[in-house]
Amino acid sequence: MNSKKEILIVEDSMTQALKLESILKRHDYQVAVARNGIEGLSYLKDRLPDLVISDIIMPGMDGYELCKHIKSSDRLKGIPVILLTALSDTEDVIKALECKANNFLTKPYDENLLVSRINNTLLNHGLRKSETTDTAGEAGCAEFFFAGKKHCITSDRAQIADLLFSTYENAIQKNRELEEANQKLVVMQRKLEKDIVDLERAEDKLQNQKELLDNILFHIPHLVFWKNRQSIYLGCNNSFAKVVKLSSPKNIIGKTDYDLGWKRKESDFYLQFDKKVMDGDKPILNIEKSKVKTDGTVTNFLTSNVPLRDVNGNVFGILGIYTDITEQVRAKEELVRAKEDAESANIAKSEFLANMSHEIRTPMNGIIGMTGLLLDSRLTPEQLDYAETIRNSSDALLAIINDILDFSKLETGKFELENIDLNIRTVIEEVTDLLATEAYDKGLKFTSLVDHKVPSLLVGDPGRLRQILMNLVGNGIKFTEKGEVVVHAKIKEETDTSVTIYFSVTDTGIGISQEKKYNLFQSFTQIDASTTRRYGGTGLGLAISKRIADMMGGQIGVESRKGKGSTFWFTAVFRKQSAALDIPHTPVKKPVKPVVPPRNLAEDKKQKIRILLTEDNFVNQKVALKIIEKDGHHVDVANNGREAIKALEADHYDLVLMDILMPEMDGFEATAEIRNPMSAVRNHDIPIIAMTAYAMKGDRKKCLEAGMNDYISKPVRPQELLSKIDIWTGKGKEDYSPTSDQAQDQEQPPAQKNSSCKTDKRSPVDIEKAIEQVMGDKDFLKELLQLFVKNLPEQIEALKTALAGGDAQELSRIAHTLKGSSANLRVNGINDVALRLEQIGKKGNLEEARPALAELVDEFIRLKEYIDKIDD
Repeated sequence: MNSKKEILIVEDSMTQALKLESILKRHDYQVAVARNGIEGLSYLKDRLPDLVISDIIMPGMDGYELCKHIKSSDRLKGIPVILLTALSDTEDVIKALECKANNFLTKPYDENLLVSRINNTLLNHGLRKSETTDTAGEAGCAEFFFAGKKHCITSDRAQIADLLFSTYENAIQKNRELEEANQKLVVMQRKLEKDIVDLERAEDKLQNQKELLDNILFHIPHLVFWKNRQSIYLGCNNSFAKVVKLSSPKNIIGKTDYDLGWKRKESDFYLQFDKKVMDGDKPILNIEKSKVKTDGTVTNFLTSNVPLRDVNGNVFGILGIYTDITEQVRAKEELVRAKEDAESANIAKSEFLANMSHEIRTPMNGIIGMTGLLLDSRLTPEQLDYAETIRNSSDALLAIINDILDFSKLETGKFELENIDLNIRTVIEEVTDLLATEAYDKGLKFTSLVDHKVPSLLVGDPGRLRQILMNLVGNGIKFTEKGEVVVHAKIKEETDTSVTIYFSVTDTGIGISQEKKYNLFQSFTQIDASTTRRYGGTGLGLAISKRIADMMGGQIGVESRKGKGSTFWFTAVFRKQSAALDIPHTPVKKPVKPVVPPRNLAEDKKQKIRILLTEDNFVNQKVALKIIEKDGHHVDVANNGREAIKALEADHYDLVLMDILMPEMDGFEATAEIRNPMSAVRNHDIPIIAMTAYAMKGDRKKCLEAGMNDYISKPVRPQELLSKIDIWTGKGKEDYSPTSDQAQDQEQPPAQKNSSCKTDKRSPVDIEKAIEQVMGDKDFLKELLQLFVKNLPEQIEALKTALAGGDAQELSRIAHTLKGSSANLRVNGINDVALRLEQIGKKGNLEEARPALAELVDEFIRLKEYIDKIDD
């Protein structure tokens, strides 16, 4: 049998009811809940709980009315009632007595107080059941005055005692709260006292800092002053007071510049300058000023003026700091004069060297020329040896004289650069040809590498470029006993009109220690005396190379370790030739004599071949353009068949690359118009290569029957496309048959297999194949992917519109276009979904398109996140 006490909670607030229920159950009471007084009476018809806890303010029947009904019922009047109240008015106590409530509790209540009150009420009720009822109290009415009014109370003494005790307990609780508040006030008072002590200490510290600042300010040699908004002096330091002949800095307070003995114009200038600083609300720093004294001497000052601000940030004055720099100015002037004298002497020396170099070159040319004639005559072996020695010595001497002459021109400012057309690869080939024998004689591997992105046709000074390369490569060979010397050229920066090329010469020679690198590019220096004795040289070559690199808009430097070889590098800026085309060049690695591929006749021919690319998809356009232009061809773009017809009417082309599905006029219609002898195109027999997203069985035959010459499937493979172009623009096209092509018709394209299955979660982009697709240009690939992602939402919306309108044909066309561009970029997931949507559109079963579109959106989000993470 359950012995738990049962309590009925009457509360219209579910939050308060749940809170009470939770507390009571935690203390092992049985609990029932009624939402108002009427519902509470309904509950009491069938049950007699041990206690009723009721809120007072409730709709329908409040707590007072509920209590009156309980106490007026012979069956219920024995149930104790506790009222919940805020006790905001003394009338609450009287009303509780009048309705014969046994107890009340103020809100918000403490859990321990609530439980204690319930326990006491139940205990008192149990005790009073055994007591004799005061019949006088039941029969009569006790009259008394309370809070200025007369009241008649019919409650018995026990009820009155309960109410009084509960009121007392509430008073104790309030007193406890007051004590807690008082303790908090004590803590706050102590904190305040501490804050006052801290503030006093801070004021003492601030005063000490102020005294220190004043001490510094009044003894520094700089002239310091400060004024208010009206340019009236508020103070100054000792140095300024001495300059204006005041016995104490305090004497300046209240004066203006007109009171300090300046000339009228000076004072006017100072006031205007003050106004400029304060009105401009920004400092004017490090301005040089000069002042002529009465004795004619000049004093120079470096002035700084700063606006002063109050706590609100408003400008209220100006601070001025003047530094006497007369001695520094005088020293600077003397230094400038000394520099000018030194430069004059240096120019005179350089001009002398230049003249001497010219004078020496004349007899040197005679010696070299006559030695050459002597070597061609009949000489004894001994005479031949003597003559060879004379020629070698003469060549070495002439090289030294040339270096001195170039250096002299640089020193006198007479060294100028040419700006003529040049071929980078030809220059490098000339250098390597000249020095290859020397490398071979030492048993060195000699290699040149020219990046395929480097354009060949530029504008600059080929002679000076050759001079730097000869110097660096010659040094590399000279200082390397075994191993290799490698020349490398690649693009550092590029714009529409210019290109900065990075050249490097790497050797496996003696290397250079860190502490001796600083001597390398200085005039007339070698890294140490032993180097000069062993290898010779004037020490001018690198200095001249540095000057030339500077004049060519670049830099020069070295990376090296002692005994580990060196890499000398330099950069130079060249203009692009207006008609130049970037032709890819495969880097060549060849021992002994390097080969730097120049533009040959075949490449020159490529420049004359004109190709018309007919493609409506912008991404596919850019991919095809990259492949074709990199191979050196000229290519124009038509966005559809109609534009292609207009282009072929207006100009001559050698080849047409024709997409199949395009708006306005597709590839078949355009081909029919080209082959029509009545059309206005210039060449009805022009080779046409079809391009489409995949090759289904029979598509090749359909294209050939339509008048096209050949067929290539998308995604376009660079080598296959270039091979087709070479065939149809070369001599071998007469013997070529498209049916002999290795790429035969397929039952279905690889991408179409398992197209009914969902795309897997592999990488959104087959990055290796995608980079290969754009000829290894990762930056270009990222640009295309970003463009693809940018346009994809518009294509998705177009697919949704076609689906909503029930247009299966349009759905298939848009999906076909998306399939082609995604295939070119190797975007796996989107390509698979686009292919599936194209097939759905062809079948006309549009219900299958909805989940496919949702999957396409998911793939779009995956692709966008992937592109953001691609390493730049």
